[in-house]
Amino acid sequence: MSTVYVRLAGGLGNQLYQLAAALHFSAGQSQDVAPLAGALSRYNAARKPESLRLLDNDWQAIGSSAMARLVNLAVVDARAGRWLPLFGCNDTTFQRKVGNRAPAGHALLLDGYFQRDWNRESFASAVSGFSMRPAAPSPVDPGECVVHVRGGDFLTLPLYDVTDLDYYVRAMSLASAAAWSRFAILSDDLVHAGRIKTQLEQRLTGISIRLLQSSDDSLADFRLLRDASARIIGNSTFAWWATALDARKGSTWSPARMVRTEERDFFLDWENAISTPHMERESSPKV
Repeated sequence: MSTVYVRLAGGLGNQLYQLAAALHFSAGQSQDVAPLAGALSRYNAARKPESLRLLDNDWQAIGSSAMARLVNLAVVDARAGRWLPLFGCNDTTFQRKVGNRAPAGHALLLDGYFQRDWNRESFASAVSGFSMRPAAPSPVDPGECVVHVRGGDFLTLPLYDVTDLDYYVRAMSLASAAAWSRFAILSDDLVHAGRIKTQLEQRLTGISIRLLQSSDDSLADFRLLRDASARIIGNSTFAWWATALDARKGSTWSPARMVRTEERDFFLDWENAISTPHMERESSPKV
């Protein structure tokens, strides 16, 4: 039986896109999906295969045989999925291949982030293939709207300067108009989030804002955001996937763009997309 091998890269949100692509291609072909996590340790700040802790799918284990070492060499080190036209799939070829399944009878090697070029049906099908590990309920206050604020080195990248203070002011104003008066900021950068909190309190009245203490366990933060009754998210794949995996479909306000140069081409049914003043087009697509 052939296998879909996927090279995991990046943080939790990126990994979930990669696994979604692998499940999409394997569906209907009775093919196993084998995630390869070797590249995650090569970042300056090593990443963890958090996606495999979150999901309880029956992934194929590679093992430590000579064949397994060869597979790791090809997929993780040589990155064969980027340059083998028949056996590989990368971000450039994903648009062409996403409408198809993996060719039966041989392996498929995935090497990319696979964040674009989904359609509604293929994305929904892939997400439905996720099996979530059981976990204790998040300590979420059902009366609060959780606000995800990304910080760190992300703030130094001009291309991603989409969710500035004006975005959060507008999003919280819309949430307030929908009867949300209490907000809780969740961030992995408490210094930056603290500054945002102070500025929001100066710009907005009639609401309360508190700063949540980020957990050392990113999955705990992920579940808190996923389980929120309402949320405001930034241009973060971490927050996007927390929204996509919310079975209750809590009210969500989100940026219409992930990057400054183009609008997103996919939105969830319950997602309210917001365009901010510095965007070239003021109209925001909605589903």
